[in-house]
Amino acid sequence: MTAIQIPFNTSLPDQQLSVDLGDTTFIFRIKWNTTAQLWFLSMFDDESRAIFEGLAFVNGLNFFEAITDARIPVGVLFPFNYDDSSSDCGRLDLNESVFLIYDDLES
Repeated sequence: MTAIQIPFNTSLPDQQLSVDLGDTTFIFRIKWNTTAQLWFLSMFDDESRAIFEGLAFVNGLNFFEAITDARIPVGVLFPFNYDDSSSDCGRLDLNESVFLIYDDLES
């Protein structure tokens, strides 16, 4: 099992970064929505073509579960709250108590 934390910076309310998952590079964008008081996540392939856009960053959600795009790697992508698994990720919680985790589910 290979699990990695995808590092974002809470001081930036709109940011993107490239991450290698397996042998493929993906671009993740996360944006803070002040009205909803939630982070929203988007994922793109290495040519900036959307795989999914604007999914709310909610604890317990596997972002890959409802996506049928063949470009998605095998595994799960989910927010994990080390402090309280029932609370959603607040503006300053990202990479403090809530982390975006990818796990390839291999033994």
